[in-house]
Amino acid sequence: MQNKNSRFKGFIFDLDGTLVDSALDFKAIRADLGLEAGAPILESVSKWHEKKRLEAYNTIGQHELKGAHASSLIPGVIQFLDRLKLQNKPLAVFTRNSRPVTELTLLKHNLQFSIVMTRDEAPAKPDPTALHFIIKKWGFKNHEVLFVGDYLYDLQAGLAAQVPTALFLNTPPDFDTSGATFCFSSYSELEQNFLDSGDTHK
Repeated sequence: MQNKNSRFKGFIFDLDGTLVDSALDFKAIRADLGLEAGAPILESVSKWHEKKRLEAYNTIGQHELKGAHASSLIPGVIQFLDRLKLQNKPLAVFTRNSRPVTELTLLKHNLQFSIVMTRDEAPAKPDPTALHFIIKKWGFKNHEVLFVGDYLYDLQAGLAAQVPTALFLNTPPDFDTSGATFCFSSYSELEQNFLDSGDTHK
């Protein structure tokens, strides 16, 4: 029997909170930048004058670098990625992190992807530009790719790009998840969605 999710030919992943836990303290970042609680960090900083903006990016980068060094793999990620690689599925990362911090994180955990898009190459999520770029690069249609994230920006980007989006939610979300293709609380749960439904001999 055909895999019920075999329509997904490629997979795009967010990084922080989806593949790794970097324990970034966004409240501390906002406090250091003088932003109000809940304010979008990158979007707010982008509106500042050049000198203040560059100083802010330096502050953000220090927090991200600390997070990269302290990061740990989310349980089940390696097994899930290995399963997809065995099926020759192309894999990509789309993150709001910078390129240097992203590369450091991927290197630390020996994670390899055919395409990596950071805020240094494309507008940050929820802008869907990078999703369109990756899908076009692969030569797939939007509905043939699954985007896996964990936060509102991921969902908004997926919806804007009209790409099926799965959300990793290991704690109750503080945002509306309606519109997500499905939500999961562990990678073993997500993997069950890619087992052949006819495979009853276990």
